[in-house]
Amino acid sequence: TPTIASIQSAPFGEVVAEMLTTSDNLSAEMILKEVGLAAAKQGTREAGLRVVGDRLSAWGIDQTATTLVDGSGLSDENRTSCAALLGVLQHGNVNDPVGAGLPVAGDKAGTLADAFSDGPMKGVLRGKTGTLNNNDGVANKPGAKALAGYVPQAAGSQIEFVILMNGETITNKTEYRPTWDRFAEVVANYPYGVT
Repeated sequence: TPTIASIQSAPFGEVVAEMLTTSDNLSAEMILKEVGLAAAKQGTREAGLRVVGDRLSAWGIDQTATTLVDGSGLSDENRTSCAALLGVLQHGNVNDPVGAGLPVAGDKAGTLADAFSDGPMKGVLRGKTGTLNNNDGVANKPGAKALAGYVPQAAGSQIEFVILMNGETITNKTEYRPTWDRFAEVVANYPYGVT
């Protein structure tokens, strides 16, 4: 059969970087299916989720509080803990494809463009944001706001961090930004602040 058209994909690391920097939910779903295809020969969400669960188990990450139902994280049924996310971050680093693809604080190209833009974390902190609004009319249903990533340190070391917050109005900047700003102050003074 003759080829009518073809397209060459960007290298996988570039696809991951674009997905993380812009919070591209469609790419996240497709990458999960690609993981399923590459590791389990099934390009489905379910296969990808099994592969992810198997990897978390192999890394010794406690999944008791974790329920994954999609690749984008947009489902209200997704659940995880700070400990589980931290375990994932500790199996990577700020310079690997995931770490290098994370948005940079104060960088116009990503989801942290207006976060930490005038303090010591500007241009330093790399992190993935996550936001779920409570806008479907369900009473007393909390929203979610997350930030997880790395803060590079001298001599090539790094601080891994995870902030997960829930509440009906937590996605308002007035609710979550004070916590983020306080976190930045503490990390900027490391190792002189809390661990």
